[in-house]
Amino acid sequence: AQFCGNEPDELVAAARLVETHVDAVDLNLGCPQARAKEGVYGAYLLDDHHWPRVFAIVDALAAALSVPVTCKVRLCDSLDQTLAFAAGLQRAGCSLVACHGRLRGSATRRRSGPADLAAVAA
Repeated sequence: AQFCGNEPDELVAAARLVETHVDAVDLNLGCPQARAKEGVYGAYLLDDHHWPRVFAIVDALAAALSVPVTCKVRLCDSLDQTLAFAAGLQRAGCSLVACHGRLRGSATRRRSGPADLAAVAA
């Protein structure tokens, strides 16, 4: 099951409703749509000032659930940032990071150009 949001307690409560019916719970940190920007979730949590909240969400999910927690992300502004973010997710309890190989872009221009497969491989 895939979820998006920015409040640890709400996400844990939602994930608990499905955990016995799924193999894993995924936190979507890759959505670049306007609604995600307005609600401050999805790819709009990739900005480094949101990282503590994201890591708290992953930590809360991993501690509360009996299934693995995974995260879907987009590339951050730099490869070093992306790797640091992925490492933080792992430390927080994320079992798998899936990377959409593009930058967040904008809410109306979210699939511009080819995926950066070299960055994904890193």
